[in-house]
Amino acid sequence: MEANPETPAVNDQAIAEQGASAAAFDRLLAQYRGSARSQREKGNLFEQLVRAYLRLDSQMRLQFARVYAWRDWPGAAGRPDTGIDLVAIEHRDMPSDGEVTPDTPAVAVQCKFYAPQTKIQKEHLDSFLSESGKEPFKRRIFVETTGVAWSQNAEAAIQGQSKPVTRIGLTDLRASNIDWKTYDFATPELSPTLQAHKRALAHQTKAINDVMTGFETHDRGTLVMACGTGKTFTSLQIAQKFAERGDSAGARILFMVPSLALMSQTMHEWAAEVSVPFTAWSVCSDTKVNRKRADRDDIADIATMDLQIPPTTDAASLADSLTQARPNEGLQVVFATYQSIGVIHEAQVLAGEAWRDFDLVICDEAHRTTGAKLANEDESAFTRIHDNTYIRADKRLYMTATPRIFNPAIKKAAREKDAVLSSMDDQAIYGPVFHRLGFGQAVVGGLLTDYKVVVLQVPEDQITSIFQQGDEYGELSIPEAAKLAGCWNALAKRKNSFTDTQYGDDTNPMRRAVAFVKDIKTSKLVATEFQNLVNQHLQNLTNADPSDNLAVQCRHVDGTMNAVQRGEALDWLKAAPGENYPVCRILTNARCLSEGVDVPTLDAVLFLNPRKSFVDVIQAVGRVMRRAPGKRFGYIILPVAIPAGIAPEEALNDNKRFEVVWQVLQAIRAHDERFDATINAIEYNESQPENIIVDVLNFQKPQHPEVIGSGGGCGSDSGEGDTTQTVGTRTDSGTGTARSFQPSMFPASQWKDAVYSKIVKKVGNRLYWDDWSKDIGKIASRYISLIETLLQDEVNSDYFGQFVDALQKTLNPGIDRKQAIDMLAQHLITKPLFDAMFPDQEFTSQNPVSHAMQGILDRLAENQVFETEREPLEKFYQTMTEKIRAIDNLAGKQEIMRTLYDKFFSKAFPKLGDRLGIVFTPVPVVDYILHSAHEALVKHFGKGLGDEGVAIIEPFLGTGTFITRLLQSELISPEQLEHKYRHEIFANEIVLLSYYIASINIEQVYREIRLEQGIDEGYVEFPGITLTDTFQLAERQNQIPCIGDFQANLERVQAQRAAKIQVVVMNPPYSAGQKKANDNNQNLKYPWLDGRIADTYAARSSATNKNSLYDSYYRA
Repeated sequence: MEANPETPAVNDQAIAEQGASAAAFDRLLAQYRGSARSQREKGNLFEQLVRAYLRLDSQMRLQFARVYAWRDWPGAAGRPDTGIDLVAIEHRDMPSDGEVTPDTPAVAVQCKFYAPQTKIQKEHLDSFLSESGKEPFKRRIFVETTGVAWSQNAEAAIQGQSKPVTRIGLTDLRASNIDWKTYDFATPELSPTLQAHKRALAHQTKAINDVMTGFETHDRGTLVMACGTGKTFTSLQIAQKFAERGDSAGARILFMVPSLALMSQTMHEWAAEVSVPFTAWSVCSDTKVNRKRADRDDIADIATMDLQIPPTTDAASLADSLTQARPNEGLQVVFATYQSIGVIHEAQVLAGEAWRDFDLVICDEAHRTTGAKLANEDESAFTRIHDNTYIRADKRLYMTATPRIFNPAIKKAAREKDAVLSSMDDQAIYGPVFHRLGFGQAVVGGLLTDYKVVVLQVPEDQITSIFQQGDEYGELSIPEAAKLAGCWNALAKRKNSFTDTQYGDDTNPMRRAVAFVKDIKTSKLVATEFQNLVNQHLQNLTNADPSDNLAVQCRHVDGTMNAVQRGEALDWLKAAPGENYPVCRILTNARCLSEGVDVPTLDAVLFLNPRKSFVDVIQAVGRVMRRAPGKRFGYIILPVAIPAGIAPEEALNDNKRFEVVWQVLQAIRAHDERFDATINAIEYNESQPENIIVDVLNFQKPQHPEVIGSGGGCGSDSGEGDTTQTVGTRTDSGTGTARSFQPSMFPASQWKDAVYSKIVKKVGNRLYWDDWSKDIGKIASRYISLIETLLQDEVNSDYFGQFVDALQKTLNPGIDRKQAIDMLAQHLITKPLFDAMFPDQEFTSQNPVSHAMQGILDRLAENQVFETEREPLEKFYQTMTEKIRAIDNLAGKQEIMRTLYDKFFSKAFPKLGDRLGIVFTPVPVVDYILHSAHEALVKHFGKGLGDEGVAIIEPFLGTGTFITRLLQSELISPEQLEHKYRHEIFANEIVLLSYYIASINIEQVYREIRLEQGIDEGYVEFPGITLTDTFQLAERQNQIPCIGDFQANLERVQAQRAAKIQVVVMNPPYSAGQKKANDNNQNLKYPWLDGRIADTYAARSSATNKNSLYDSYYRA
């Protein structure tokens, strides 16, 4: 299937069509109800519609070869309809001659066109169950239109029947791939058309291709795709690739899921979208996957009677069916729950040699297949799928949005206990990651809506002031009421009086949300009390602030409800609320709407309590990131109740209250690289992150001038003026009673700063930049190895020899081949980072040394070999770019560069750092040295550092701190700055990376200062910096010849030597030489300089061992 190269919007039309089709179906039913002249006529019209559904719907047509009205079925024999409306014949039972007889096995169908909200009772079923219990009926289908839960007796009546019953309701009919817009009310005998197939988008095509390529060399692999990016559809396309490859034109697939609910959704989508011949089986376990137990903790599932393709629990039946099927015909797919893996294994054993192994096993929600097994324990149903001797298959694909990887401590503990641990980074079990599409990539690619996290703190005294009497809380505790009030505040996007929280231009109130709480009991309580709290005490339709208008409607849903009940609740959530005033519909649940359950497009998810795992969090967050027309952001709302009168720092130490905040942020950070960068950039940034909104709820409204103040302007009769201030009032929309609210004793800004600071400590990664340095060491080794390989070519070797000669003349005669290779590797690694950090600068193309380095590399590898080698590193550079661009100010970027500089040498080139004495000088020390030099110059020479004619040099530049602080110190006036920068400041650095960083730092600081002066010169190169060895300059009494690639740099050296330097500012390098002879890391030698030390300091010293006098500190 061809990918559309445009955008995900090409499938938005398909989604809109699905919604339009569902709406058309509802209109059809309304037409039937309005136009039918009798109940019988209305029933007949609905029967015709259901017959079309059974013939044409993607899942139904897989099962049925023929569908009869009762009167047309050969077995009716003129008898009247006494409970059975339609009779269907399955493909497997269709006689070879096409002649159906009264004895042909059949499926009985009853169609009940009841009014909405009618509750199905047992008596509604009795005649149908009685009549269909006779031969030749093998199973039954009951189709109804009530949209509500059945009575308990009715539910019980159809469960456990020897002839199983399948239930089809409004949700199933609406979701059919039949385009109900094309169903003609007047001519129902004409077949409606089907909705158009989706088209594989570019990101899905790439995933498909990557997986198929991965399977060329591996039998197992992992596909990671963010929630909402079409993982199920992508898996179908992969399965079809298996069916189309080779000469067989067929494939047998096993698709594993953790629940019947997810199985139902997957079968529905595969049947609707498949484009090759398709046969499906569904399998569930004898232990009844759908059985509700207290320890299931609200995990949603459906009953087997709600599966439109009836499941089997019988291994023998499955074995017979699969061995009889022709394996070369299209896709043959067994959909099964992990819990039913024993049925699959047994069928395999029973079939013996007749069994054809699966071509592919697809494990959906593969994070569920992780875990530990002790040596003396049996494997769980979820981990047994890894064993190819238990379930035989050629290939295995593990799909998830949330890979589960155990940390080293857990892995160590498992080894100590002799446990087998299934972790998704274990390639022996899961194979390599064939393709990864993370949340951040999906947002950037327009596949998902971006999100914002709202951390809303609610002082409990704000809540107590709302109520006149304590019993008005209902069953809610004060903290619970506070959190709900915070949720309402965020849902309304309400602007508080003492904060500057901004939602940008996304100011419309939220309309649909899902709330996650700790258990079913709490979910029911919240569903009742939340709307009472809002509608009685918070919503205010009488004041001028539209953000106070939001009302809420709540419903509870949990895993004990059947598919009809949950479907009705989801349909309610999907439906548009009233338009007279804003309403937000909220479904409350503990867990059943997190994993594997399709929910409508949401504006927000509310976390009122911590979740059981990071996976639960991400699955829930994925629900709010799905695209929708007009949707700007999804919101993740985290309310926290805080005690009145407690300082922010003290409150934030209460880990229990803020646990939900830290957990959710940690989970998102672990799965979204952009959010990871945001968190770790907070401490460097001047502004607060746009995607983390921290607010403090305050019901006080901004006051008009006539309300706050004194004097007659307030309408007072007092000559002195009324000095009373109204702090804030709110009119209860229900009672009209004025409420007063006191401002918090701690400013909102103090709360916000404290929370952001705590986020860095609790959620940030202290080893964030250390991780970069570990990567950089490996990358440096790869580049060094590649360069050494290229130098085996004679022509390349000659070029390189000229390069080394130029370095020796520029830097030091002691520069050898290895050091020159190291420098090229440093350039290769850092150039993409500098380009990312300052994308509007021209440093890497204009700087003479960078230009020279790139020149030699271009000559060494004219065939773009370095670009080829860099391709596997693109993800690394992309991640680093995001990390760096998350910093919003120069000071922060400079700090990051200093950190990278330090980590670079400690990991990638440790010996270089040791040999050259690479250290940092604290900024306060630098400022002290600069001001001391200025004061001494003024005192003894009558000139300052900024005066014309005063040339300044920093001979050991490092990362440029001395020069940048000089430019920022105001020791140089605005009028003096340009001349000084261009002509009278000099600096030397011997280490390539230090030289690069210093150049960028100095140039960026200069540009910022000029912009502050109202002058935009664009990029201005710093002409005073040179890559050279300051010590070595003294060794050369004559001019250095300018040669080759380094001519421009050597010209700068000559200009510096010709200048009359009056001021030297520096912190000398600290290096005492190698500690042991076999370190092979000796300091460079300087005969003339060392001779001067011998003639002066050493000659006058009484010390016995004078070696330390030749350390770099004394040489400087």
